Amino acid sequence: MARPKKDNAEYFSHDADMRNDTKIRALRRKFGLEGYAIWCMLLEYLTHCDFFEFEYSELNIELLSGDFDVEPELLKEVMEYLINKLGLMQVENGNLMCLEHIKRFDALLSKRKRQRNEVIADDNTHSKVKYSKGEESKVKENPFTS
Repeated sequence: MARPKKDNAEYFSHDADMRNDTKIRALRRKFGLEGYAIWCMLLEYLTHCDFFEFEYSELNIELLSGDFDVEPELLKEVMEYLINKLGLMQVENGNLMCLEHIKRFDALLSKRKRQRNEVIADDNTHSKVKYSKGEESKVKENPFTS
């Protein structure tokens, strides 16, 4: 039986020098460590979301602010800065995403797609010949021991 189809991930790679990226430095300068923490938590949250995106709405900002333990106004301000000023996040069709983050999962998603296709090919029984030995598999007696 095949694994359930997954469109998210359990973890993502975190570059050891992410804090030194020019845009992240700007985020840290404007919002301090709280802004950096929000950025990291957003990446974590996106990693667990299907297709690495979620609906960008007031309700979700409110819910995430409770999860991240920050004021909704601060979360929204940081998100707007990430989207409009730094271009680190994007909103498409009403969904928030980070295209650079999604690119990091290309290899994983390609591997999963190949594995699903292999499972589908293996399940195709029309080209397989099945047979059973049944009683034909009797043990032959050794002529040298009798």
